[in-house]
Amino acid sequence: MSSAVRSQKSDLPFSRNLAFIIGIDDYSQLTSLGTAVNDAEQLAELLREKHHFEIGALLTNAHRQDLIELLEKTLPETVTAKDRVFFYFAGHGVAVDGEDGPAGYLIPADAINGDADTYVAMDKLQKALHQLPCKHLMLILDCCFSGAFQWSSRFRAGGAPPKRLYKERFDRFIREPAWQVLTSAASDQKALDELSGQTVGQRGIITKSKREEYEAWQKKPHSPFALALFEGLVGDADINPPSRQGDGVITATELYAYIRDRLEPATEKKDHRQTPRIFTLPKHDKGEFIFLHPNHRLNLPPTPDKSPYKGLVAFEEADVELFYGREKIVKEILEKLKAQPLIVISGNSASGKSSLVKAGVFPALRGQGFQILPVIQPGEHPLKALSDAFPAHANTITDKNISAEEIARALFHDISEEMNILLIDQYEELYSVCKNPDASAQFNSILQALLDISTADEISIIITVRVDFAGRLKDTALAGFLNNAYYQIPRLSLEELHQIVLMPTEQEVMIFEPPEMVDTIIGNVHHSPGALTLTARILRDLYEKYRSSGRRDRALKLADYENIGGVFGALATQADQLYNTIPPEAQEMMRKIILRMVEKAGNDIEHRRVNLDELIYIDEQETLRAKKVIADMNANALIVCGKGYIEPVHKALLTAWPVAKQWISENADEMALQNELTADANKPKALEEGFKLWVDHPQLDLLAKQLSHPENRFNAREQAFINMSLGLRAQERFRSQEEAAEKRRLEDEIHQAQQQMVYEVIEASWKTGTLLQPTHNTGTKGGREIYNQLKLLMNLSKAQVLSAMPVFVSGPHQQDLNLHANNFGYYNPEFVSWAKAHMIPASKSEPLRMLTQPFYDLFVQNMARVYYLTYQQLDKLPTLLETTKVEYLNDLQSGFRQSKSGGLFFENKFGYHLWSKMSEIGELGGIPKEINPYWFWVVSLGFWTRRDIDGTKREFKEILDLLLKTYDKAWFENPPKLPLYYQ
Repeated sequence: MSSAVRSQKSDLPFSRNLAFIIGIDDYSQLTSLGTAVNDAEQLAELLREKHHFEIGALLTNAHRQDLIELLEKTLPETVTAKDRVFFYFAGHGVAVDGEDGPAGYLIPADAINGDADTYVAMDKLQKALHQLPCKHLMLILDCCFSGAFQWSSRFRAGGAPPKRLYKERFDRFIREPAWQVLTSAASDQKALDELSGQTVGQRGIITKSKREEYEAWQKKPHSPFALALFEGLVGDADINPPSRQGDGVITATELYAYIRDRLEPATEKKDHRQTPRIFTLPKHDKGEFIFLHPNHRLNLPPTPDKSPYKGLVAFEEADVELFYGREKIVKEILEKLKAQPLIVISGNSASGKSSLVKAGVFPALRGQGFQILPVIQPGEHPLKALSDAFPAHANTITDKNISAEEIARALFHDISEEMNILLIDQYEELYSVCKNPDASAQFNSILQALLDISTADEISIIITVRVDFAGRLKDTALAGFLNNAYYQIPRLSLEELHQIVLMPTEQEVMIFEPPEMVDTIIGNVHHSPGALTLTARILRDLYEKYRSSGRRDRALKLADYENIGGVFGALATQADQLYNTIPPEAQEMMRKIILRMVEKAGNDIEHRRVNLDELIYIDEQETLRAKKVIADMNANALIVCGKGYIEPVHKALLTAWPVAKQWISENADEMALQNELTADANKPKALEEGFKLWVDHPQLDLLAKQLSHPENRFNAREQAFINMSLGLRAQERFRSQEEAAEKRRLEDEIHQAQQQMVYEVIEASWKTGTLLQPTHNTGTKGGREIYNQLKLLMNLSKAQVLSAMPVFVSGPHQQDLNLHANNFGYYNPEFVSWAKAHMIPASKSEPLRMLTQPFYDLFVQNMARVYYLTYQQLDKLPTLLETTKVEYLNDLQSGFRQSKSGGLFFENKFGYHLWSKMSEIGELGGIPKEINPYWFWVVSLGFWTRRDIDGTKREFKEILDLLLKTYDKAWFENPPKLPLYYQ
C-alpha cells in the first residue's frame, strides 16, 4: 500500500481508533463454541492492520468478573472524548421474556446455567457504553438473540445506505454523533456457529473466497456472520452504486447491508434463517460510524445542486441513486424474470410501474450482464415507436408486406449475442391512444415472434401496463406466454414509504427539520390509494420552497411544509392549477366526476370508486370529454386509475380542495339519491325486461325534473334507467286506468244485469201473485198469506241476494222470517231504500200494473189501506205512539208479562176498543165490514210502532204511498177521513 493511501486512512478527526474485543468458546456449564475466539482474534488483527485501530482489550474466554471490570473500569478509564470506539462480543447469548419485551444477556465463560445473576445483562452493557464521552461508537454482537439488545436500549433501526456518498455527507457523518449497533441475529434467533454438519456449537464456515485474506481465514473456523464482517471490512461492502467504482468509504449501514445480503440467503438454504439487525443508540444523531477502504482513495464528489426528489416525473435509469423503498419488489421481479421470458408488471396509475423498472430493475440487470434495449412506449403509432427504437430496421418494421416473423428475425439478428431486456412501457397506449387495431395486433405479433425465436433466453420482455388494461393481453398473440407472467405491484408498506421520503435526502445531503416531519408526511399518505404520488408531490414542493428561499442549509423545514398546507394543501393547489387551465365545459365535467367520487356516510364525506362505465354519456362528445378530463386528472396525480375504475388519490381531494367542498355543499341534498340511483342503475339486470326499476320510488318525479335540465349530471345508463322507470310507471298507470275503466264498465254491466235480474225476479213475483188462489179469506191474512205462497220465488234470503245486503240488522229474522218470535227484527235502512226503488216495478210500467192489478186487488188492497189509515191515526197522536213504544219495549225486556207474544200486546191493548168502534159503522174507509179488518188494525199498529223504534217508519210510509199511488190511485188521492179512535 502506498504511503499516500495509508496517510489518508489515518487522516480522520479522531485521536484514536479503539477496539475492545471479546470472544468466548470455553464454557464451564454450557456447550462450548468453536469459532468465537478465532473470530475475535482475526477481527482484532484485521482492525489493527487494515483500519489502524488500537486494541484496547482482547478478552478470550472471559469470566463475568473480567467483563464487569472491562465495562466499569477499563472503558471509562481508557476512552476520551476525541476517541472513537469499536466494541465486539462473540459467544453465547440468551433472551428471556421481560415486562417490555425480550431481555438479553451476554454469557461469560463461568456462567451457571439458568442463573441470570451469573450473566451480564445487555442493558448493563448499554448503560456502560452510554457513559463514554466519545462521539462515535459501534457495537457488534455476534451471539444468539443479540437482537434483544434493541429492547435494552430503546433505540431505533437504521435506514438503507446512500447510493452515492458526497463529500458534504461524509463530513457530516464524521462531524455528527454516530452510535450504532450491529447484531448478528434478531431477538428470537440463534446465531449460527456451523453449517457444514459438524456438531461443534451452532456456527461455522459458509463461504470460500479467492482472495488471499479469505484463504487465510479458512485455516481456522469462523462464524458465518464473522466471515461476512471480515469480507465487508476489507472493502467488499464498498460497492455502492453497483455499476460504479466504490467511493472509498464503508459506512456502518453499508456494512450491515452487505452482511445481511451475504448471511440471509446462506442461512435460509440451511433452514435456519439468521437476520442481522442494525440500530442506533440514544446518543446517535446524523453521523455514521465509518471505515475507510483499505486499498482505495476517497472518491467523494461535491453534492450537486439538484432536488433529491423527482416529483411526478418518472424515474429513469440515471436516477438510480435517488430510487429507494422498492428493493423488495425489485428482488421479486428479478426472481420472476429468471423463470419467465415475459413479465407483465401491472398496477394502478399511481403505483410507479415505469420508475420501478427503469430505476430499480434495469440497474440490477445491468449488474448481471444484461443488455438493456431501447425502451418502447407504443403511443398512437406503435410500429413507428418500434422502428424508432431500431432505426436500422425501420423500413422492415413499417412495411405491411413483411410478416411479424420476418421482422422479429431481422431484429433478433442484431441482438441475439447477449442477454437482452426489452421494456414495453405503458402498454395500455395500444388501446387508449392507438386508433389502429391492425397496428396494435401487428405490434403484439412481433413481440410474440421475438419470444418464439429466443430459444436460449437471449431476449426477455418486460411489459408495464395499467391494471385496468392488463386483461387485454389475453386476447393478443402474447397469450401463450402469460402463464405466471403477471406481477401486480403491491401496496407500499410504512417502511418502504419511510425509505422513499427519507433516503433521497440522505443521498443528497439534506435533512428534515425537525426529523418528525417524515412521520407526519407518511401518516397523511399511508392509507390513501395514491400514497406514492401524494408523497412525490409534497416532497417536490418542499424542495422548491427550499430553492426559492435562497437558503444554503440544505434543510427541508416545517415552516415551508405548513406554508404549502401540508400534503393536502399541495393536493388542493394541484387541483386548482388544473381546474383553472381547462375550458369551461371541461370544468363542468370535472365537477361531475368529483361529485361521483363522493359518498355520504351520515354527516361525513367518504370517497368512492367510480366505475368507468359511469362516465359514458348519451352525448358521445360528453363521453370523450370525460375521458380527456380523466387523463388530465390522472396526469396531475389527482386520481388513481385502477382496474375499470378511478378514485381520488386521497379523500382530501374532496375535503381539502375548496372548489370540491363547495360543489359537495351545493349538492349535499342530492348525493344520497345520486348514490342510490347509481347503485341500482349499475345492477347487472337493471335495464332488462322484468326488472322493477324505480316505478314506485318516491323521488322519481324529482329525477324526471332534473333529467329535463340540459346540464343534468346523469350518465347514459342512469338516463335510461330513469326514462325506463318513467315509461314503465306510465304503462302501469295507463294499465291501471284501463283496468279501472274496464272494472267500471264491467261493474256497470253487472249492475245492469243485476238490475235486470232484480226487476225480472220481482216482476215474476208480482205476476205469479196473479195466479194465486186464496185458501181462505185472504183479505184478513194479508202479508203472511202472500209470503207463504210466494216464498219459493221471493223469500228473505232471495231478497238479500237481490239487494246484496241484509234485510235486517238485528233480531230473529237473520236466516228466514220467524213469525212466532216474541221480539222483532230491526230493518236495515239501506234495504228499505233499496226496496222502495225495486219492489214496486209496476210504478214504472203501466202494462205490468195492468197485469198485476188483480193480484193487488185480491191480496194487497185491504191491507194497504188499513196500514195507511193506521199511520194517519198514529201520526195525529204522537203521545200515544211514544207511550205505546215505551210500554212495548218494557214488555219486550220483561218477556211480555201480560201476554205471550208481541202481537197479542197490541191485540190486548187496542183490539177490543177498535172492535167496539167498528161495530158502529158498516164500512171502514172503503173496507167492507164483512172483511173484518180487526186483525189488520192490530198488525198495522204493531208494524208502525216497531218501525218507529228501528227508525224506518218514514221510508216504509213512502213505499206504502208508492204502492197506493200505483195500484189504488183514486183511493190514495182521496182517502176517508176517519175519527180518532184512540182518543
